[in-house]
Amino acid sequence: MSIQILSNLNYPIGNIINQELQNAQSARIAIAFLKYSGIRVIEKSLD
Repeated sequence: MSIQILSNLNYPIGNIINQELQNAQSARIAIAFLKYSGIRVIEKSLD
């Protein structure tokens, strides 16, 4: 398991999450705040 701390201030998080989810067998995500638009960015990778 690896731990990454991501911030939208540095780069678009959705791109990183999509890339990591495609390679993952399982994932745990902790968030402080999430908009529906953020879910839409990663929803295809969640299937």
